This record gives sequence, structure tokens and C-alpha cells, in this order.
Amino acid sequence: MSFFLSVVAGQGGIKPCGAPGTLSLANGSTSGTMIDLSWSAPSDTGGGVVSGYKIQRSTNSGGSWSDLVADTGSTGTTYTNTGLTRLTRYDYRVAAINEAGAGAYGNEPNHTTTAELPDAPGTLSLSAGSNAFTEINLSWSAPSDNGG
Repeated sequence: MSFFLSVVAGQGGIKPCGAPGTLSLANGSTSGTMIDLSWSAPSDTGGGVVSGYKIQRSTNSGGSWSDLVADTGSTGTTYTNTGLTRLTRYDYRVAAINEAGAGAYGNEPNHTTTAELPDAPGTLSLSAGSNAFTEINLSWSAPSDNGG
């Protein structure tokens, strides 16, 4: 009976997972505002079953971390972080979750988002210069998105 109670109470010998495999980062389909994360499942599951992953992000070179996703609720090993700021460094780390909770974090790589091509400028206007025979003035407005 005591063995049954200890297993039910979460004391059945299951420990948090070891660190997942190497976390890799790459430009997302929109490289200026997306980063794709991928990793492999941990080789040490702590005797439990991996049920999801905790993903954390830092915007100050690992000085502090915040939960990007507290629990993916999936055994999938990829994630796309969207809505990012162009030309900004992001650091990431991932931990596997089992019955005992979140385990050890793996490596902590960083990636800097890129700039993108700007939008087209506003409508081009032409007008005569001070000498209508030899000068033309050109004017246009700046693009609504400068690409970073």
C-alpha cells in the first residue's frame, strides 16, 4: 500500500529530465521578425515520460529569463518565435517537462534578427526647376516600413 501511495503522490522515483539535445536557431520565414528553434528530446527522461517543453527567452544576453512558453504540451521539438523586433539579439533555452516538472536547461544560443527590404517609397512627383529647360525637381515620401 505505501508503494502505491508514493507513486500516486509523485514520489515513485521519477526525477526531472536531463537537458534536451542541442538547441539550434535559424531565421524564420520572415527573418526580421521570426526565429525558428529546434532541439532533440533529452536522452535522460528521469524515468518519466516527456509531456512538453518549457521555452525561455532573454533579451539582455542571458542576464534574466522569462517564459516564452511555460509548457508546449507537446513532444514536438520545434517552435517558431514570431513578432520579434528587427536587428535585436534574442537568447533562448529549453527544458523538457515530465511528471516531476521541468528539468535541466540545455545550451543557451543566441540569434540576432535581420533587417528586411524596405517598402516602396511614396508616389514620385516631378516639377519644373528654377530653369524649366534644364532642371526637374523630384519628390517622394519615405516608405512606411524602412525594413529595420
